[in-house]
Amino acid sequence: MPLKRGMLDLTSAGKEVIKVSDEFNELMGIMKDLKEQGKSILFITHKLNEIKQAADRRTVLRKGKYVAAIEVKDTSGEERSKLVVGRQVDLIIELEEKDFDQTVLSIRESGSSRYLGAG
Repeated sequence: MPLKRGMLDLTSAGKEVIKVSDEFNELMGIMKDLKEQGKSILFITHKLNEIKQAADRRTVLRKGKYVAAIEVKDTSGEERSKLVVGRQVDLIIELEEKDFDQTVLSIRESGSSRYLGAG
């Protein structure tokens, strides 16, 4: 008897479950095959690039509440980020040039190891 309903749970709270890109690509291939068979897949992730690769539609939740349902291909990265965070997000960060010749921290011997965490 063929499987009509099933679930694959890759719990990743706080850790990287799929670390190697080959493994992620294999998972995407399996999901594509299931989609072609007419199966629906619930894929939960906070990684926007994974969503872009894996999903046609996306439902955004923020603080446990429904925010929006969107078509991934019709929504820019900036729009998707704004939905998740709740405000405009700068995806390009311009870094200020730093002077690395300047002393930022100087430590001198204090005669006591107490301040260095020993004892």
